[in-house]
Amino acid sequence: MAAAEPDSAAAPLLELRGVEAGYGPFRALFGVSFALARGRVLALLGSNGAGKTTVARVCSGLIVPTAGSVWLDGTDFTGRPAHEYACAGVVHAPEGRSVFATLTVEENLALTFGRSRGRAGTGAALEEAYAMFPRLGERRRQVAGTLSGGEQRMLALARVLVEKPRLLVADELSLGLAPIVVDDVYRILATIRDAGTTLLIVEQHVHHALGIADDAIVLAHGEIAFDGPVSELGDLHERVLGGDP
Repeated sequence: MAAAEPDSAAAPLLELRGVEAGYGPFRALFGVSFALARGRVLALLGSNGAGKTTVARVCSGLIVPTAGSVWLDGTDFTGRPAHEYACAGVVHAPEGRSVFATLTVEENLALTFGRSRGRAGTGAALEEAYAMFPRLGERRRQVAGTLSGGEQRMLALARVLVEKPRLLVADELSLGLAPIVVDDVYRILATIRDAGTTLLIVEQHVHHALGIADDAIVLAHGEIAFDGPVSELGDLHERVLGGDP
């Protein structure tokens, strides 16, 4: 008798099962397993080199595990190309600025929204972006390469957040940003969480992530040291990370 098809409605939105992954001969993850339910926010914590970014890349199809499997909606996505993850509603927001430096703010946004919403929907998408990040509206005619680092990060985020992904993998979004900009970024993450987007937040600076997370995972040397509700985390993150930078 054939095995029953999984009930995708009951399955976690994202699940890693015994994942091992690395870069050439270097192995970064050792049997990582966890599940992320729809509408939940998971903070993935750990010191530099713990494997956080590798987990993020596995979750969005940018790295194929050497062992184990990745599941979306109860379907095995292991080995599928990254564009199939994107078509399933997974958006990866990496650290860095990821903008077209020679185009204006509005040209950057219109290029992205034109592909996803067409000419008729671009205007509304632009207004959504400017409502999220008013500073971008003030600088809509400015060339992106002349923006501050924080403003470029806002622009990169606006390009993905307006699309309201099912799962947002946010990798070290606070890295190198001024505190006031970090506050803006996490305000937007809370907004899209409230609208139903599932979040996997990879962070070294933990207090912002824990402020909106339901659950937390602490990675140490490529293995899970803790997996559970934020309320049960206690000071483990401080002992593993050596304090909140």
